[in-house]
Amino acid sequence: MRSASSDAVFGLLGASFGALVGAGISLLVLWRTNRFSRLRDEQAEQVRQQAVRTLVKAEIDLNLQMLRDEAALIDLDNRPDDMSGIEWVASQPCPEWSTVAFAQTVGQFHAALTDAQIRSVQAFYGGLRSYSTARANLSAVFARPQSYKYVSVPYDKADALLAELLRTRNPLA
Repeated sequence: MRSASSDAVFGLLGASFGALVGAGISLLVLWRTNRFSRLRDEQAEQVRQQAVRTLVKAEIDLNLQMLRDEAALIDLDNRPDDMSGIEWVASQPCPEWSTVAFAQTVGQFHAALTDAQIRSVQAFYGGLRSYSTARANLSAVFARPQSYKYVSVPYDKADALLAELLRTRNPLA
């Protein structure tokens, strides 16, 4: 006959073994779940980074097309005969650049773009702002009766900025 103490020992050993097996299985399931979750997060981050690149690239392409359209619009060969070149440029509205993708994703650039690309993208958008400011200054100065020398400075600045921007290629292309 078996004693009650041996039954208790075997019961305790069985319960301990069952607990160890259960804990091991739980840890294995937890590890696999964590691994799959980490992989899913990494894939989602890659998709997010690609989306940032695609959005900003498309927006830069749009702005570059707007620049080409702007250059064609203010081409002095297209101006009416009764307007001076500066008057023609000052009378044309500056395009309203698309900056939504840039503004909304700038905080994610560090993960989606290289440092050189970030600098190039920021320089491009800074150039657009500078050109818009130069055009606004030209229009403001031209609106007031001034001598030609006061108008030629903002005109030359706007012209130089436009020429520089037209040489720009999309840094994300």
